[in-house]
Amino acid sequence: MSPKKKRLVRAPKTRKPRRKQSWRDAGGDWDDLSYDQQERVASPAERERRRQVVQESERAWLGTPQEEYRSDDDATGLLGVVTSVHGNLYMVELSGKPVECHIRESLKDQETGFVNPVAVGDRVVATEDGAGGFAIEELLERDSILTRPSSFKGYLRQIVAANVDQLLIVTSWSEPAFWPELVDRYLVTADVHELDPVICVTKGDLIEDADEFETALAPYHDLDYPVVVTSMMTGDGMDELRERLTGKSTVLSGLSGTGKSSLLNTLKPGLGLRVGEISTWRGRDQGRHTTTRATLLRIDEETTVVDTPGIREWGLSGLTRPELWHFFPEIEQAAGACKFTDCRHFSEPNCAVVSATEGGEIDGERYYSYTVIYESLPESIATW
Repeated sequence: MSPKKKRLVRAPKTRKPRRKQSWRDAGGDWDDLSYDQQERVASPAERERRRQVVQESERAWLGTPQEEYRSDDDATGLLGVVTSVHGNLYMVELSGKPVECHIRESLKDQETGFVNPVAVGDRVVATEDGAGGFAIEELLERDSILTRPSSFKGYLRQIVAANVDQLLIVTSWSEPAFWPELVDRYLVTADVHELDPVICVTKGDLIEDADEFETALAPYHDLDYPVVVTSMMTGDGMDELRERLTGKSTVLSGLSGTGKSSLLNTLKPGLGLRVGEISTWRGRDQGRHTTTRATLLRIDEETTVVDTPGIREWGLSGLTRPELWHFFPEIEQAAGACKFTDCRHFSEPNCAVVSATEGGEIDGERYYSYTVIYESLPESIATW
């Protein structure tokens, strides 16, 4: 249960006041939280054990022991990468060309724990089906998966992307306005899924108050999160962003209208991705969705990007309130000095986190994000 009375924590007086932002009162559906009651997220102290458990459980879901996985050298068909999924049809990059495939019934029938047996980013083996088309025969071992609860079958999970390395958090400074709570939620998401986060602030040419901008981004610099500021108008930051992406598979996340499609069009000229207009919805500027499904785009031979739909594609499934503080590094560091081991870091006596926030050691905006995300999470996960 959330505390009945909350002690108001104020940022130090030396800080500039928060600028007014229309999304504060935009309602609770900015991240459509739905969680899988059977899925629990371990704390950072259990990371290695959880990694092993996930690997073993994934092998069980696939119904294939690790030693029986085909390597690239063992495959007898054509090796490919799934670039998009359209119902029962899968677009697969085979020998550098997009080929439409279907999957064998044997893959559909496996009890994997997922609603989608094959996902964007999967490495697969495809063969000719004898009818002029191609069929996915086999799924190669995954290095990683990014999942969310299924919208229709809550007891199953949906794979958003497979074999990804990092999460690019795309946020604009203006139009729509910078949204620190959403950035922080994405940072938690990256930590939960063990992906490296990169924050990309677009529309840098719209920065009017440099001090205000530096104040807003200072907490992320202090925590050593990589931050890249870009502008499509001037080209600033694009070389740095390209360097961050090179040689990796990256998932893009962020509000519609923040410039994800524009970034991709610049990184890969000729893509011709549609750029959405900004509209006002419930008092908040937000772009119209131009990406309707996850799509893998190849930037060069060693670099891929998975473009995803808007923010409703994400959620912190399985994370509970008592676990949240582990995913805020500065709060985790301060929490060791709290009087109570089960401190929620709201209004408990001798809470080191609250004291650190009042003293300016923890940024007030970051603490505010913690409280907002905390309220959106369940106290515990049902096990029935």
